[in-house]
Amino acid sequence: MKNPAILLLMSLSFCLNLSCSAQNKSKTADSPYSYKVASMDGIGKVYMGREISFVMGFQGKEWLERRSREQEESVSLAIENLPISSESIVADLGAGSGYYTFRIAPKVNDGKVYAVEIQDDAIQYLGTKSEELGFQNVVPIKGSETSPNLPENQLDLVIMVDVYH
Repeated sequence: MKNPAILLLMSLSFCLNLSCSAQNKSKTADSPYSYKVASMDGIGKVYMGREISFVMGFQGKEWLERRSREQEESVSLAIENLPISSESIVADLGAGSGYYTFRIAPKVNDGKVYAVEIQDDAIQYLGTKSEELGFQNVVPIKGSETSPNLPENQLDLVIMVDVYH
């Protein structure tokens, strides 16, 4: 990693993921989770007031591309404020349909965006869309539940949007 803060962020994310898995069955008083009757879209486990949803299959990619997303998430503003340059190497963990990937790619013309996904349909889609849009700097990466399979000591920034599952 070029930036030790990125390594720390990734380490914390993986530890949090392992912690969440370990606490899945735990309902102790010191747990950061609460529980409720599951909604139609959720698992009944609540973190910071938000019910955790089911893992979305790639068949739901249209939701990722919804027109209201820019307004809901201020995506342009978020990307504008990323600490990146044209040479940056960025990883989008849980890239999904590439909503963020393909908005970051033009900002790193001389760099790279690794679009990491664990679903084969998403990897195929990201590769096809990269070609259609003419992005030579977008690299789909097949991650796993235990590793993003990213190159070591090369990343400037890692983003994760709604990948808390």
